[in-house]
Amino acid sequence: MRSAFPRVHVVALTLLLLVCGFCIFRFLAASAAGQNAWTYGDWMTSYAAGFTRRGLSGTVINSVSTISRLSTPQLFLLINLALYAFIGLRIALTYGRAPASNILFLFFPTSLAFLIWDAAIIGRKDTLLIAFAFMTSLLARHGGERGGSLHFWFALSLALAVLVLIHDSFVFFIPLLVVVTCAGSAAVPKSLAVLKRVFAASSLPGLVFLMLIAFRQPLDLDLLFDALGSDGANLRAACRASQVASGRDAWMGGGSICYLNTPLSVSLRHVWQDLAPILIARSMVTGGVLLAITTGYFVILTTDAAARGRIALLIVLGLLATLPLYAIAIDWGRWLYMTTMIFAANLPPRDGASRIGGISVWSFCAAIAALSLTTVSHTRSPMFTMRGLEVVTKAADIARRPYSTLNQR
Repeated sequence: MRSAFPRVHVVALTLLLLVCGFCIFRFLAASAAGQNAWTYGDWMTSYAAGFTRRGLSGTVINSVSTISRLSTPQLFLLINLALYAFIGLRIALTYGRAPASNILFLFFPTSLAFLIWDAAIIGRKDTLLIAFAFMTSLLARHGGERGGSLHFWFALSLALAVLVLIHDSFVFFIPLLVVVTCAGSAAVPKSLAVLKRVFAASSLPGLVFLMLIAFRQPLDLDLLFDALGSDGANLRAACRASQVASGRDAWMGGGSICYLNTPLSVSLRHVWQDLAPILIARSMVTGGVLLAITTGYFVILTTDAAARGRIALLIVLGLLATLPLYAIAIDWGRWLYMTTMIFAANLPPRDGASRIGGISVWSFCAAIAALSLTTVSHTRSPMFTMRGLEVVTKAADIARRPYSTLNQR
């Protein structure tokens, strides 16, 4: 039986949720009013001009807007407020009587506090996957022996398939989601049983992902903008205002809707030619250490001590499945945030004292806070938390000069 929840825990959790809530509402309201068009545009990709990736959300929003007579900005605002309200409620209920070690996890720069450090993540489709992680955690923990079973995950694979139609990158997080959900449950399945659950959950979304690759049509973006009416006109203006030439016009400014036709080769060339030193110095290395500490923190808190080594190995395998995202996109902080929030949804409610595995909880948090200063943000700005250390930015620029000179030749 846990002891009464200390008042300082209540204050810390309440303060964090209130500050995050303020950041969320302010950013969403500005987006719905026409600002931050790339965030708003992320939801507006549709099948109006043909079958494409990430087109389900815009198709549904346009249909609901027509039926309900609500504007698409209003629907964008309502959908995101509902998702964040669900996540906030689950956090309050899950962490409401948690030990200090668990609550501190929310303050990690790549965890819930990320919404404060980098508001650009707010309102993206990633919120859907995070809400899904909290939902599956709830169902698995309250489903008794059936929670986390093969039937459970195969049934949820249908919902995951829908999520992949909304955002194809979600498919890379499925193995990690299953493993972490199983590890956070009361009875941790054996390794083979967990892998079977990974395959069960990945079946339908995997097929959908392959279908998107095989049958996706190159789109006439102007036709798509025309189909969206006034919303399309606003997004067209935002895209053209931040037009980037990279072998062909790759519009970046209205979110996913502006670079649907960008070839994979263009994305890879942009990342590896222009950002390789930054990727190595501040993303893969620092991000890898952050994820290693987060994984260790999660594993140490698991209630099944005998299964910790097995859990750590399975989590590492799940993390490896996300590596393609780091190779083809530059949203480093965004992937770290999504990964850590999957952990946060499933953090085992263990009574942790001031020390974990012989190491002070505060040492964990101090190490992660320091490392976060050298991590690239989702917004492509030089650094992530508090915009980082200037000396690291200078070092990365110096490291990039020989590489840039070679490319120019």
